[in-house]
Amino acid sequence: MATDDVVQCGHPLCRCKVSIEDQFCSAACAAGTSGAVECACGHAECVSAERADEGDEFDSSAASA
Repeated sequence: MATDDVVQCGHPLCRCKVSIEDQFCSAACAAGTSGAVECACGHAECVSAERADEGDEFDSSAASA
């Protein structure tokens, strides 16, 4: 798959890349595009990013305590 053939998943909160022929990276993203508060695909790109975001929030709240 050439880099020209890669786009971002159609789920607004997903960070995964998919081939241009596919709209979503998983069935979870395809089913959860309306009103979703987080991506539920479970792919490493999203899981690691969500954990990093949670860690940043936790660290900032711990620093203010």
